[in-house]
Order: sequence, then structure tokens, then C-alpha cells
Amino acid sequence: MTNRISRIAAAETLLFILIIAVISFKHFVLIVPHGPSVFMDELWYKDNIISLLSNAIAYKAHYPPVYSAVLMPAFIFENWYEALVGLNAIYTSLCIAVVYFVARSFVRRLLALVAALAAALLPWQAVYPLYIMSENVAVLLFVLSVFLASRGVTDRPGEALIFGALLSTLYLTKYLALPALPMLFLAWMVGPFLQRCRYSLSAYVTSIAACALGMSIILGGWAAYCLSRGIPLLKAFGLAFVDKYIDAAPQSSQFMWLIVYAADAALSVAPFILFVALWVTSHSFKKQVRELKFTQDSVFIILSACVAAGYCVLSARHSFIVPYNRPNPSHMQGRYMMQIGPMFIIAGVISFERLIMDGRLGSGRMRWWMAPPLVVAAVVLSWGILFRDFVWSFPAWFASMAHVSPSVFPYNNQKVAILCIALVVIMALIVMIARASGTIWRIAVPSAIVVAICWQAALFWGGVEYVRALRNTQHGRYIAAEVLSGRVSPNCYEDIVIDVPFLTPTMLKNQLSFWGIDGNKYDIKISVLDEKKEEKDDIYMLLGAAGRNAVAVANYSLDGQQYTAYCINPD
Repeated sequence: MTNRISRIAAAETLLFILIIAVISFKHFVLIVPHGPSVFMDELWYKDNIISLLSNAIAYKAHYPPVYSAVLMPAFIFENWYEALVGLNAIYTSLCIAVVYFVARSFVRRLLALVAALAAALLPWQAVYPLYIMSENVAVLLFVLSVFLASRGVTDRPGEALIFGALLSTLYLTKYLALPALPMLFLAWMVGPFLQRCRYSLSAYVTSIAACALGMSIILGGWAAYCLSRGIPLLKAFGLAFVDKYIDAAPQSSQFMWLIVYAADAALSVAPFILFVALWVTSHSFKKQVRELKFTQDSVFIILSACVAAGYCVLSARHSFIVPYNRPNPSHMQGRYMMQIGPMFIIAGVISFERLIMDGRLGSGRMRWWMAPPLVVAAVVLSWGILFRDFVWSFPAWFASMAHVSPSVFPYNNQKVAILCIALVVIMALIVMIARASGTIWRIAVPSAIVVAICWQAALFWGGVEYVRALRNTQHGRYIAAEVLSGRVSPNCYEDIVIDVPFLTPTMLKNQLSFWGIDGNKYDIKISVLDEKKEEKDDIYMLLGAAGRNAVAVANYSLDGQQYTAYCINPD
């Protein structure tokens, strides 16, 4: 008993150290708040936080309230923006703990720690805390919801109450979770029958009633708030935005978008898909299907696969109808599928342990031999589709922007892509050679999972490199600070001229709006007067052309380089 308690304490201590290390690395080393960069999304979340705190402005119902609510403590601090990013770093790191405890309910502690390490190395862990986006919280809620759904109805009403509240909270964190809720609720209801759990009818009904109560408390509270603010309930629950652009959509790209998101899924979880594929092809599930009898781990893997397939279809549908992908595709929205990564990490370690328990490579069926080369082929083809125009020609930024492709954007880095593809090939070779030579499966699979962690680390490294390259999103903050300080009258200057590489007028307008200045009141232009630019290598000018009516309004340092901002006073 003492040894067991010691092992538990050691595992949980390692988990705590891992989470603290990840949060510290993000906060003190990696994540330097660089200012808003996701168009209007971050501005709306900020405005909603202020609305919830003070009722000073109307709540923007385009986004649900939970994410804004959990960021409210940031406004206690003077440097509230840095606090927002810090809270994001904490929430994304909590996903590591969620993955550990969910995995621990299926596998031994060491494998649960492996899953936690893999979750800590997901590429969006390095990048997404910089963005004020609801995925920072929605992913961990999604994983918890799938886990509780896989448990099915139990004789514990408290757990059912939590499950109902969790489903509602997930929905009010991200409206796009709505299509998954009926599936999760149905899986939860039929769980006792699939897993042959014996509960009395009264216990079953009581748990369902408790789940409904949990949902009612959360949804009812939000509905009451919206009614008190005059927000239409259809808007408040995200139902006013369904298929808003469907009539204007092209009719020839649905299949293309479906392939695009399937490629995103394949690239984001390739090694763990391989483990699941090996386990599935090593067994016959005819008896389980015939008798409709499944274990909870099987239900979790099936639910994870259903969620992945469902969100491939949903994301494809969304990209098919939105205006920015007409007439030609602009970019994908892989952030709608971020939850697939943690879920398949858990599914992968479950499959890993089942293979270890079997002690063999399967029954030798031809379908087993097909799994490794098919996974390798899927990874190569997916990379080619998204980043090398194998089938369709996409813009260079199509899948390379971290805020819209958070699971696969590192593949745009050719070194990272080659390394990751090579590691997947190595994994496939390990298991195939082990099978052909009769090598003990207990040796082959651990070697493969070490390679899988290396693959995840390579993607994380790609995320770190991406963060280091971020810049040009702080300029609006400095200019707005000068105006808000009173040193520059907001009505004095109508034109801003910029010549900073990669800083566009639209970007600067959005930044100014985020920091409290109406960017639309300025006519922002890009300078083409090269002869008037400063000739010093270590100085970059926000405006290099200081003409007759130009007045310097801000001097500041960014990323070790000096900038001066000028506005042109109209005659």
C-alpha cells in the first residue's frame, strides 16, 4: 500500500513539475505579448470582457461568454493585456493535466505521463496563448466532455450534473461545439448498455434528470442575462449565424475542403493514429459489434474518431460558405479541429498499452501490414496537399498561419516537415521490422513511442521558431498610447504613413481599434518615397518620410530596433 501511494505521489509530482515548467517557459521565455493580430476577433473578446465587468458597452453576441468571463481577472492588473496572455498560458497548460488524468483512467501512470508530455509539446501550446481566442479554453473542455460521455450514465447523480454543466459550458465557450453535443449526450445515455453496466431504472432516470439540471443552470443563467440586456436569444446562443453565407458560396469546392481538413487531421496526430491503427488491425471486433458490448476505452476511441470525422465535415462546410474563400480559397480554419490532438494522444496511449498487454504484433492479417505504409502515405500526401500544391494550388499562407492552422502550421518550415515525415517513416519501419523478424512487441512499441515524442517535439520546435518571428503587431499599441496620453490630439492627424516591412494599413487600423483608437478615422498609406527613408541599418521608421507637415508622435523600441511614428497634419 505504501509503495502504491509513493508511485502515485511520484507521478503526480512529475505532472505538477511538468505543468509548472511549461507555464514558466511560456511566460518567461517564449511568450512575449506582441499585440492583437487576429483581425476583429480579439477586439470583440476584449470588448465583451469589459461589458461583463462594467455593463459599459453592449455585449457582442457574435461570440459566447465563457471565454470572456474566465479572462475577466486580467483587468485587475494595470498591464491587463500581459495578464490576458498569462491566463491563456495557464489555461492551455491545464490541458496537460486534463490529458494526464483522462489517460490515467485507462492506462498505467507512466503512459499517462507520456501522454501529458505529448500534450505539452503540441505546437499550439507554443503559440496560441498569444491570441485572445476561445480555443485556449475550449480544447480542455472538449476533452473532458468526450471522456465523461465515454463513461456513460452512472449511478452517481453528481457526475451527471457535472456532465450536463460541462456540455453547456463547452457550448457557451465555442458555438461550433453545438453539433457535437447531441452525439456526446447520446453516447453518454447508451453507455451503460454498450458497457453492460447494471443500474436500476430509478438511478438511470435520476442521473439523466441531474444532467438536464446541470445544463439548465448554465444555459438558463446565460439566457436570463441576455434577456436583461435585450440580446435576442437566437443571437445569444449562436443560432443567428448558421449558414449565413450559404447562398453566395461556390458549388465546386466541398470535396476539396473535406480533403483539406482530413489532411489537417492526419498531419496533426500521425504517430498516434498509427498506434490506433495497429491496435484496431490486430484484433477482430466482430463479437463486440455483434453483441454491442464495448469497454470504456473502446468507446472513447470511437468517440474521438467520430469527433474528428464530424469536425472535418463541419470545418469543410464552414470554409465552403464563407466569403473570404471566394472566388479562390484563401485559408483554412484548422483551429476548429484543435481538440483532435489531445484526444488522439489519449487514444494512442490506450492503443499502446493494449498492444503491450497482447505481447504480440497481431494476428498477421494483411490489413495489419497495410496500416503503417498507409499512415506514412497519408502524412506525405497531406503535407503535399496543404504545403506543396500536390493537387490544388493554394496561397502560401493557406495553412501556415498559426492562429488558423494551429496544429499543422510548423509543416510550412521545410526542416520541420522533413524531420517529422522522417520520424513517422522510422516509426512505421520499427513496427514492421519487429513483426517480420519476430521481435518481442514489448521492445518494438516503446521504441516507436519514443520516436512519437520526438515527432511531437519537432512540431513544438517549429511553433517556437514561429513565435520568434512574430513582430509588427505592437506598433498600434505605441501610437494609441501617445494619443490616449493626451500628448497627441486624436483629432489633429488624419493620415499615417508606414514603411515597416509586412505591416499593412489594415493591420495597423485593427491594432489602433484594439487599443482604444478608431483606426478607421485615419487614412493609412504605405510610403514609397525610398529616397527619404533613414539609411541606418539599426533604425526602422514607422514613417520614413518626414515631410513638411509631418510631426513625430512616438519613439519606441521593439524587438531591439528603434522606431519613430509620424503623422501628417493636413493643410
